[in-house]
Amino acid sequence: MTDEIPDVVSRARAALDGITPEKWVHYDDFLGGVHTLDDLSETDVRFALAAPDLVRDLIAEVEQLRDDLRVERITTHLCESVDADLREARAEVERLAAERDQAIAAHQRAEARATLHREERDEARAAVAREADIWHHLSLAAGGPVGTHGDAVDAIASLRRETDQAGAAELRVRLLHSPVDCRGTDEQRCQECISEPHPCPTIRAFDGEA
Repeated sequence: MTDEIPDVVSRARAALDGITPEKWVHYDDFLGGVHTLDDLSETDVRFALAAPDLVRDLIAEVEQLRDDLRVERITTHLCESVDADLREARAEVERLAAERDQAIAAHQRAEARATLHREERDEARAAVAREADIWHHLSLAAGGPVGTHGDAVDAIASLRRETDQAGAAELRVRLLHSPVDCRGTDEQRCQECISEPHPCPTIRAFDGEA
């Protein structure tokens, strides 16, 4: 309610105060002598004079109140509509955030699986390389391609024999190269020694050679 409304109401009430309380009668035809100006009190006259302005002001205020009420209702409706839209928007944001979190989690799981697959692939490649290297050595030991399990067994046995022979030869060299054993070694054993060049540096040292 605006500040002018109480003023209009006060003016109307002041104008009504003291007028003739009975119902006023309007005659379509003027009856001379029934009413004269003397019958109207001063208050009635002032009210009759002020009534048009009061009615116009009251109409304006009522229309203003109606406009204000209409605006208030529209504003309330808009606020409720905005609140509803905001609730829907918040729900949509929460839904999208949940989908985003799920997508991030799925991506992280996929990355973990990809890393595991890369590690497994690298391990498999290394195993294949090791196996190829083993087969290469087996082929060299067998003197040709190793294509069957039997060929592999024979190649492994050959490698073991060569390893054993090399170990035994190294042991003999170590024994023969000791000053005690080499000093008393006969010529035949010295000739059978696998050390190169022959005679070995140890024997030459014993013989006084540099």
